[in-house]
Amino acid sequence: MNEARYIRIFFPYREKFSSYTFILGNVEQRPLVCSGYWLGTVDLQTHKLLEWKPDWGMCYFQAKVRDEGVYTLLDERKQPICTLKGYVPNDIIPPEDGAGNYIRFTIDANGIIEEWHDTYDLAEFKKRATSAIIADPDGNLIELSSFATSKKPERKKKYTLEEKRRKHANAYMPWEKEADEYLARLFDEGKTIRELAEIFERNDGGIRSRLKKLGKIEE
Repeated sequence: MNEARYIRIFFPYREKFSSYTFILGNVEQRPLVCSGYWLGTVDLQTHKLLEWKPDWGMCYFQAKVRDEGVYTLLDERKQPICTLKGYVPNDIIPPEDGAGNYIRFTIDANGIIEEWHDTYDLAEFKKRATSAIIADPDGNLIELSSFATSKKPERKKKYTLEEKRRKHANAYMPWEKEADEYLARLFDEGKTIRELAEIFERNDGGIRSRLKKLGKIEE
């Protein structure tokens, strides 16, 4: 597997199963939560939650995620290596006894996660992860294997609309106002088109088209 430097965590945030307990500081709006989803990126070397703001203070965070999460390993340039969908990979994300259902950790004011593991077991990613997905110059989606293989990936494969929706559940579906606002915010925060495509389960072309419509990028 390519060397992973970061892991991006994305899951539905539900008040019934998730909570912030502030130790130092108090924030009315739930940090990193937008349009019902929690999104954060952790540096696997420094254990820092990159999006955390110092004025949010220190808190204890917990969430019952079960099989609804999306976890993406990123390289030094924050490019996707591979994605794991489903249960929490607790061999990487605390707690160790989360049984694939829970995320629990303490975040200090600098965004450092105190309980984060010092070593990692990537067995779950090697076993269950899907390949990173890119688009070729013609807009066709191609899977790039994250692991050593002697088989060359297919190029310029044609996909039907049904097949595209299997890979990107929201492909060619209408955009809603909240999704537009969330897309614009994440783009302004520096997310790449590839990252946005994975988050919104759409292809790169669809993301570019929407960003143009929102005035975020030029024709």
